[in-house]
Amino acid sequence: MAQRFALQDTVRHSVVNEGIGGNTVTRNVTPVAPIAPPGNERLDRDVLAHAGVSHVVVFMGTNDIGREASAEQVISGLRELSRASERAV
Repeated sequence: MAQRFALQDTVRHSVVNEGIGGNTVTRNVTPVAPIAPPGNERLDRDVLAHAGVSHVVVFMGTNDIGREASAEQVISGLRELSRASERAV
């Protein structure tokens, strides 16, 4: 994404990748996710705490499904991330 921004736009953008392989949106999954806290608990610290954040791109939820989370749980977690991002950005 950073390379695409650099090639397409004269406005400078920064891209920060705070992804963790195997991470989940929700804590209520089986088997329990890795030691890292779920995305909705990491958003403020790992993403929104960066100076000048204007956009947030989220790709999460697939690990939750693989760990038997319901669609309702995943959608709820993603909505929570979206609301928190909207308030901050």
